[in-house]
Amino acid sequence: MPRIDSKIAAINSANIATSTTPQQGQTQQHQRMTSKDDSDREKRLSTAKTTFKVVEALSGALPVVGTYVGAAAKVGSTIVEMIAGMDGNQELASRLEARVTSISEHLEHFKTRSRAHQKGETSKRVQDLQCQLKLVMKEMESIQSQGAVSRAFLSMDQGVKIKQHIDTVRTTWEELQLLVSLDTQDLIAELRDVEGQRERRELLNLLGDGRYGAHGDSIKSATCLPGTRLEILERIDQWVRGEVTADSQPDNGHDGETVPNRVLWIRGMAGRGKSTIATTVAYRWAFRGACALFHFRRGQNAQDRSLICALARQLGVRGTPEIRNAILQAIRDNPGILGERLEEQFDVLLVKSMQALPTPHNVFPTLLIVDALDECDDVDFAVKFVKLIAKHDSDLPPNTKFLLATRPEAPILQALQPRKWRMESLDTSQGLFQWAHTAIEYMRRGEPANRLRQLTAGSGSRGLDSLYKQILTRAFQDPDQSAESLNLLHRSLAILVAAPHPISLDVVAYMFASPEEWDQQEGYFDYLRKEVFRNIMSLIFIPESPLGEMQIMHTSIRDFLCNTQIQDTPYFINLQNAHDSLARKCIQSMNRDLKKNICNLTDLSLSNSHPEVQTAAAKHIPAGLIYCCRTWALHLTSDSKKLNSQEDPGAINPTDLIAFSTQKILFWVEVMSLIFRLQEAFHLAKRTELWLKGFSNQIDDVLTLWNDTQRWMTEFWEPIAFGALHIYASTMHFCPLKTRLWHYYHASDAKSMYGKQLSYWTRSIWTTIEHGRIYSIAFSPDGKRIASGSSDRTMRLWDAETGQQLGGPLEGHTDAVDSVAFSPDGKRIASGSRDRTVRLWDAETGQQSGDPLEGHTDGVIFVAFSPDGKRIASGSWDKTVRLWDAETGQQSGEPLEGHTYSVTSVAFSPDGKRIASGSWDGTVRLWDAETGQQSGEPFEGHSAGVASVAFSPDGKRVASGSSDRTVRLSDAETGQQLGGPLEGHTDAVDSVAFSPDGKRIASGSRDRTVRLWDAETGQQSGDPLEGHTYAVNSVAFSPDGKRIASGSWDGTVRLWDAETGQQSGDTLEGHSAGVSSVAFSPDGKRIASGSRDGTVRLWNAETGQQSGEPLEGHTDWILSVAFSPDGKRIASGSWNGTVPVWDAETGQQLGQPLEGHTRAVSSVAFSPDGKRIASGSWDGTVRLWDAETGQHLGEPLEGHTNWITSVAFSMDGKRIASGSWDGTVRLWDAKTGQHLGEPLTGPTNWITSVAFSPDGKTILTQDASGASLELEMPNLSMHVDPSVQSGFSLFSFNNGWVTYHGARVLWLPSRHWQSNSPRHIRLSGSTLVVADNYLSFFDMSNVLHLKPFSTSTLPSASLVTP
Repeated sequence: MPRIDSKIAAINSANIATSTTPQQGQTQQHQRMTSKDDSDREKRLSTAKTTFKVVEALSGALPVVGTYVGAAAKVGSTIVEMIAGMDGNQELASRLEARVTSISEHLEHFKTRSRAHQKGETSKRVQDLQCQLKLVMKEMESIQSQGAVSRAFLSMDQGVKIKQHIDTVRTTWEELQLLVSLDTQDLIAELRDVEGQRERRELLNLLGDGRYGAHGDSIKSATCLPGTRLEILERIDQWVRGEVTADSQPDNGHDGETVPNRVLWIRGMAGRGKSTIATTVAYRWAFRGACALFHFRRGQNAQDRSLICALARQLGVRGTPEIRNAILQAIRDNPGILGERLEEQFDVLLVKSMQALPTPHNVFPTLLIVDALDECDDVDFAVKFVKLIAKHDSDLPPNTKFLLATRPEAPILQALQPRKWRMESLDTSQGLFQWAHTAIEYMRRGEPANRLRQLTAGSGSRGLDSLYKQILTRAFQDPDQSAESLNLLHRSLAILVAAPHPISLDVVAYMFASPEEWDQQEGYFDYLRKEVFRNIMSLIFIPESPLGEMQIMHTSIRDFLCNTQIQDTPYFINLQNAHDSLARKCIQSMNRDLKKNICNLTDLSLSNSHPEVQTAAAKHIPAGLIYCCRTWALHLTSDSKKLNSQEDPGAINPTDLIAFSTQKILFWVEVMSLIFRLQEAFHLAKRTELWLKGFSNQIDDVLTLWNDTQRWMTEFWEPIAFGALHIYASTMHFCPLKTRLWHYYHASDAKSMYGKQLSYWTRSIWTTIEHGRIYSIAFSPDGKRIASGSSDRTMRLWDAETGQQLGGPLEGHTDAVDSVAFSPDGKRIASGSRDRTVRLWDAETGQQSGDPLEGHTDGVIFVAFSPDGKRIASGSWDKTVRLWDAETGQQSGEPLEGHTYSVTSVAFSPDGKRIASGSWDGTVRLWDAETGQQSGEPFEGHSAGVASVAFSPDGKRVASGSSDRTVRLSDAETGQQLGGPLEGHTDAVDSVAFSPDGKRIASGSRDRTVRLWDAETGQQSGDPLEGHTYAVNSVAFSPDGKRIASGSWDGTVRLWDAETGQQSGDTLEGHSAGVSSVAFSPDGKRIASGSRDGTVRLWNAETGQQSGEPLEGHTDWILSVAFSPDGKRIASGSWNGTVPVWDAETGQQLGQPLEGHTRAVSSVAFSPDGKRIASGSWDGTVRLWDAETGQHLGEPLEGHTNWITSVAFSMDGKRIASGSWDGTVRLWDAKTGQHLGEPLTGPTNWITSVAFSPDGKTILTQDASGASLELEMPNLSMHVDPSVQSGFSLFSFNNGWVTYHGARVLWLPSRHWQSNSPRHIRLSGSTLVVADNYLSFFDMSNVLHLKPFSTSTLPSASLVTP
């Protein structure tokens, strides 16, 4: 660290050398005071001693860490010296002045460095501190000029002044201590690091808009007036420093108990000054530690859940370097934290960040202020936040403090009072504070004397409502205001009152300015400030920036404006009319301004979070349009309005709504995607659909369209959330043809020319990401969440509407989680694992509750809660069922024994009196839930193990699923089988569930399907629900019975529509089995496809239509096809080891198939001159053939130790490359067949595709994982004919995305790829071909002008895998 300026160090040394210790000073003071015979003087000196007690106490705890802090401690010792020498009253002013001078010199040192290296808040604050100290020095000079400092103690005014000066010095010391503790050189390097600054901005932007909640009524306008609230502010300062003693505590009603210091709770009714105190504290501590402030605001609840991220963002901007770095690292590690649950955000951004701080940092307080907690719209959210503070109390450093300001309202009281936290009550002010604040602001905004006369004129109440009435009446009766201005004032007040999100001058101007006025924005902003709002500036806060948040100064103002008792006044706001008006205005504005690619983006590969994209969004999307996009549906659905403007002038015009719905939905979602509000958009779409259902048959088409919109969003969430351009490039060509969404919006950037395009939405609503094999799923009782247990040892929670993961995984088990269950109240989750334990979790926080429930001697396969939530039943591989007390975790009674094999499933009867268990022993047994005794004989009938049991909702029937592929129904009383088995599955049935009304049964099977059955008749209902690629291990109905969730060994959870029964339809005609290979003709006009149905088909690459009849003759699967260079012939490789050659015009086979391979031919390729054919086979060899005669040329090329999957000629035809599942690429001399050099090894996986680069210098490879790699050629001479144009460029495929040169260009639904990736992806001209189980052609002409396509040549490019 750099050294302190030598001059300053010398001054400090001199100061310390002449100082008196605090103990000596106290003794001397005591002796002198007791020797005085002037009792009045002794009393005054005693008062003075008390005045400086706090500063003296402070000096005894000064930390000394590091060079800078050591220097800071020396500065502090000068203050101690001043206090210790207080007995020399005549010298007090001069000594205080000397100490101020000493600190000022330190500040000058920082100011010099700041001017040279800093341009931020630190430099400004140093200058502010100097100004404050100069004022102190000036006052001291004035006192000295009066003769004797003792006069200061004889005068109350002077005594207060000296105390305030001492407070100023103390505060300066605290701030200086923080400043000098910084490693200045590191700070300078950080500021000079432009790239680092950019990264910080990007990381902080991932936390959302940090401005929200940080200013409230503005720090500038809402701090306590000088000389007011001194005692409570002093107590708060002591609490922040950790200096609170029993004497300094207010009466908290805790009967002398020690009150924890973590939280200070400021309580008081409206108008008591809570927010002003909170803001003042934030201002006072902004430069004395790390401080963040969040204001909740009634009516703007959409931002409530930004609480933790907003606080963290402020700490990341204005905190100490250690805190800033900790916050930034937390965001790096958790870039999606903005979308996580409150619990996860609290843990990651606050708890873990604070835990990561170095111990020396603990000398500086971290203060988190949350104001108006009672105004959080979601009471559960607010209470949960309070509980999290209590829960993590021991995890946080002692200097991390929470200041909570709230009204004493019931839910918050119930959460706060039991905590016995420190509390300050403001309920003695009776609203006078807000009255005084508003009155002063009103007088300040005009001629003070005149406005004071206005306020005091007349008689009657002097309450808040009276004050508001006077101000507003004069504003709306101002003769200098035009009717237009007053109308605009009323509309502006209406939007301030009704807005669910913060608004700014920019939003007001966007909503209400004419086009001409909008073109002159700066002038319009001045008009709003100086004319429209000039008379009510005491009631609303208007920031200097047009993008700053306007605020109604106090909640009571909003309440007054909406009070029906003033409905005859010109300023009354009818809240419903305001919503109606804003809904109309929002829809009209979006119809006018929303457009496709609103930001003029040019790169498909850039994500929404990329700085280039966000810069464009800030430039092209006005704040007012963002407001409209986020609020139109909230305003629209605020009441069940009519859609008929003739009957009700205030109703929504259906024409505007229809126009928006049928023309602008995609553009609206584009904006919501760009501003990271996709989840919000989904709920707005759902809200709109539900609202439209109230209008019978007026606009059924639009109602259906909004349902389609929700299905589209859940189906294509991944591409829509990734990048706005993919709304057009990666979604609409997969939209079902008979939906209203397709009808109105099918003219998208990428068109499906041919392939598996659905007619209707499938019954699969969404599919999650993979996370190991899914063994169990369960709906929460409210149907809003789904829990899943997996082979990766975790549980996860999913949003049942969108399929998005909620928070991080619930971790704790040490082996696979085989079963999950929600408690009946939804507050807890039980999980059973192969680690032999049952664990309980808090469903809100994701934290484990208590210790694991231990007792089973083998893995736990199934868990279930009793209907009252008091007990848990578990079934295990140890052949027993055990019961547990859900509160204590203690085992209840002895294990229920009787099964002779693993217990795979347990279920409580609806009345909780019985338990059913299923076992691999093939039986179902019933048990008395109280006594544990078996009831009756085992239910028998299955011919193999029972995997699942379920009671019907009325408790009269038991359904069981078995490895014998059947579902059976039994009488729960007698055990008799009811009817025959439900048959249809082709493999074991692993899960069964009754619908809530008991009329249907769902079953999941290892045949990869979910089936529905009529519980009365046993008949299958509709077709199987297909989509999983592995065994379906768990099924569950939603509480309303409208949806079914399924979990599979394929690693996904899927949600299905249980009601529609609508078939997806399929326009695919052509191959009757999966497509294994595709190839473009050299001119790009035709496509050849080979299939497992044994045929080759030709397609028009422009139209996607099939050309002619199939090429038939193969007796087995076709694995590879290739065109000759002149496009006249096609070679195909077959499973039977032969290579037929076909006339590409007539479809006739030319001669006999090329025979010689002993196993399947996986790849064929023509030489560039068309005279030879190379074929690679699963027999491990490459063979060369004369393309004219079909004769075998030379010996097989041998060397690979596993299947050959791909062969390719070099551009000059002299080399052949072959890729194999042995993980190598080999090069061969195309004439002699000699192996060239050593095998090339690159990817760590099986090689699936090889190709030469156009310049012949590298070989492009793809492995079975989808990874691409370029391998350098060995040092071999190779001539590349410039006339040969291959232009090969490798596509890749990863997690649903087709990438081109590593950039995402197209997202594919899972139905287009069977396992890891499609077998073939080829681009020729503007046609993209995707082949796996199905063959699909896409016209990409409308996106080829975008990057990354536009930055490279685009002849034929491909990805080919076997």
